[in-house]
Amino acid sequence: MRGRRDLRRSRFLSVALLPALRPVLLAVLLSLAGCGEYLGFAEFPEPDTGGIMKIRLSLTASSLAKLYDSVREDDYAPCIYEEDGERTEALVKVRGFTSRIEYQKNFTVRIDIGAETLLYALDSSGASIKNALAMYAYRTVGLPAPQTEPVALFINGEYLGCYTRIEMYTEDLLRAHYGVGGELFKCHFTEIGLDFPLYDRSEKKFPDDEDFTTLNTLVYNACYLPDSAWSDWVVDYIDVTDVIRYMVVHDFLAVYDTATQNFYVHNHGKLSVLPWDNEEAMKSGLVNLYGDNLILERIVADPARKALYDSEMRRLFLDGVGVEPDNILEDLYAEANRLFTAIETAVVNDPFVKLNGIDFLDEKDTVLDFLDPLGRSAVLDPLIP
Repeated sequence: MRGRRDLRRSRFLSVALLPALRPVLLAVLLSLAGCGEYLGFAEFPEPDTGGIMKIRLSLTASSLAKLYDSVREDDYAPCIYEEDGERTEALVKVRGFTSRIEYQKNFTVRIDIGAETLLYALDSSGASIKNALAMYAYRTVGLPAPQTEPVALFINGEYLGCYTRIEMYTEDLLRAHYGVGGELFKCHFTEIGLDFPLYDRSEKKFPDDEDFTTLNTLVYNACYLPDSAWSDWVVDYIDVTDVIRYMVVHDFLAVYDTATQNFYVHNHGKLSVLPWDNEEAMKSGLVNLYGDNLILERIVADPARKALYDSEMRRLFLDGVGVEPDNILEDLYAEANRLFTAIETAVVNDPFVKLNGIDFLDEKDTVLDFLDPLGRSAVLDPLIP
């Protein structure tokens, strides 16, 4: 195994270091006034990006200037969005605080088709491999988690690198899944119960209002209701099956940062927890089973709900690997291999080398070792009754 890995590393080193030998890596580095930020485009012949989808954004000079300003102003610039040769009008902006302080930017693209709105996040590959696999797992167990796709991103003909296109939550998407409209909150907690008023840190995605009653009620009840009253409230207002399946995938994949952020609460008559930003997944250590924040911990404090969690963990990940049709671990392992194979060529030719050859191989080895059907299940099996 080590010899084969070393050979792969040598091959990646020889290819991944080629950009460093070019006289000028970035022909255009545009400073964003007052921010000290940069958006760069590499002026080289179009590189080999393998078989992944190419997405091209075309902007006029004034629109490009507006895109630069979106770092500060959080506003969209008009563009033409092209995917597999099909073009449509769209809007684009630099996405997220973290992206704004990184040299390789992430973007949000908005496409309005009649009354329907599509929102795509375009995230650089270094932060999205594990997240894409996590979203695949959530979707496989029946949650409306975002669709993801590795893409080669070009802006005005210049290659920015290997990105992941992520379908973002919209009213249309969630209404199609649940059959009704609802509310969606993106949660940013530091310590649940000490964050009031919640709207100072969390975001309400839709409807477009400042009504945080639903989220305030959930957090207040999780913090202060006695066990019997909380259990009755959960039965009436929590979509227990949805939340338990979210927790099982989240805990199996060792996503450790949900205690502070990175999940949505959706109200469709009952409350569900929906995933986002699971790039902090598949670490070598284990997170706490049965949730890692107060809301999730209290939901499974009831013995019947804990038993449902245990049975779902066994059904989906632990029992009957290769035999039990409901077990998704081999499918997840196969999806990991497919994804790494798909992006390998694009990562090697990424002009920013955010995920260089050595890092790519380390990431691949870590993920595949973690998802090995004979390994991860054996680690968790003694912990689940």
